[in-house]
Amino acid sequence: MLSNTEFIIMLKQAKSDLDELSSLFNLSYQQQRQLLNPIKGAGLIRAGNAIVPFSNTVDPTTKLYELITTDPVERHRLRQDVSP
Repeated sequence: MLSNTEFIIMLKQAKSDLDELSSLFNLSYQQQRQLLNPIKGAGLIRAGNAIVPFSNTVDPTTKLYELITTDPVERHRLRQDVSP
């Protein structure tokens, strides 16, 4: 399924999964390192034959972060901060 797609977003990967992705998409050593321990919101985008790094971080003190975070610990913390 992955080899037939034209667009994929790759985020943090376990070593075993990264080995498979590296083989499938012919990732360089530097690209592999970007998927082993990236910051939240960073990874690689594959569009056609191009593979580019991206970082989409949002300041955690903003309302936008509060709306879009999927981290359950952060969501709980944010709810606690709003409680009277």
